[in-house]
Amino acid sequence: MTQFFDRIDFDPTRCSVFICGPEGMMRAVIKTMRQREVPEERIWLSMERNMHCAIGSCGRCQLGPKFVCRDGPVFTCRELAPYLSHRGV
Repeated sequence: MTQFFDRIDFDPTRCSVFICGPEGMMRAVIKTMRQREVPEERIWLSMERNMHCAIGSCGRCQLGPKFVCRDGPVFTCRELAPYLSHRGV
């Protein structure tokens, strides 16, 4: 899934990574970028959670203590790393 990243030459201290898509794919890209030493604070995730109320009260878009509709939808990897390691969270 991430084999094309091996073909790209970049300086991990000078790049930013922006990811959107299914959360399983995001996990794979994060793992690859961390292996290539891109800092967590330079990896940005656009979460595509289903948002119903848009004010954080229904809980549909909750990810750990974060609500995608209220606190996001874009977060750094560092903010979400503890919650992305759990499937279905």
